[in-house]
Amino acid sequence: MSMEFVMGNSLETLPKTIDFNFEELKGQLAESLALYTGLVVTEDGIKGAKEDRAKLNKLREALENKRKEVKRECMAPYTDFEAKVKELVGLIDQPIAAIDAQLKEYEEKRRADKRAAILEIYEETVGELRALLPFEKLWQDTWYNTSVTMKKVREAIVAAEDKAASDLEVLATVESEFAEAVKIKYLEHLDLNEALMERSRLQEWAKRLREYEAQRAAQAANLAEEQREAEATRGAEQTPDPAANAAQAGTWEPGGGEAVEETIYLLRFECQVTRDQAAELSRWLKERNISYRRI
Repeated sequence: MSMEFVMGNSLETLPKTIDFNFEELKGQLAESLALYTGLVVTEDGIKGAKEDRAKLNKLREALENKRKEVKRECMAPYTDFEAKVKELVGLIDQPIAAIDAQLKEYEEKRRADKRAAILEIYEETVGELRALLPFEKLWQDTWYNTSVTMKKVREAIVAAEDKAASDLEVLATVESEFAEAVKIKYLEHLDLNEALMERSRLQEWAKRLREYEAQRAAQAANLAEEQREAEATRGAEQTPDPAANAAQAGTWEPGGGEAVEETIYLLRFECQVTRDQAAELSRWLKERNISYRRI
């Protein structure tokens, strides 16, 4: 198909400029219109001003009408030329649209066929990883390109599956408490580094939680010990008046007659003990009916 656009006449015959007595009219207007520079209309001059305005409007209208007339004359051949060219372009657009539709249909079929062929490769190679590596997860749109051969696609799928299997072996060493969460994170983007970062994050939070729970347990133990000591102190008998040097207490011995009087002494001392030793000392004194109090 060989076509050539041939003009029937030369554009060189068209006037390069449209000449008229521009300078003459401009000079006459400048001289005439100078009379209106700084014009002040008074009541006596209203009639004259209106007459002048009517003349100026008439002159303006005459110039505009001539401009439009010349434009129509100059544009007439172009308007006809433009309509004919647009008609030809419309005729050309029809087969272009038909070809585009065919090319689009062909491209869609090519892409569908290639995707189906790649899916067959996936089905052949995926094996046990099918549940964890769905086809859509491995798919790359660049595989549609004609420059990407099926050999390259197969190699890419096999490499991705091998990498996933290797990554999952690494993730199998993750602590059981984090294993599921870390694996889910990995499967989002098949990124081992991202999964290991998630593991580190979970470990850090678990560490903080253990520290918090240990602190709470220690506080509870201390509180319980303090409560036991307080109860031991409240349960102990009070000692006699510290101002008294000695007091008399009576005891009765079987087979005897009168009660035997026994002297009770007030002893003051201090000692350094641990918390457990203090508790043991308290129990020892209570077992022997020895009254005591803190000083």
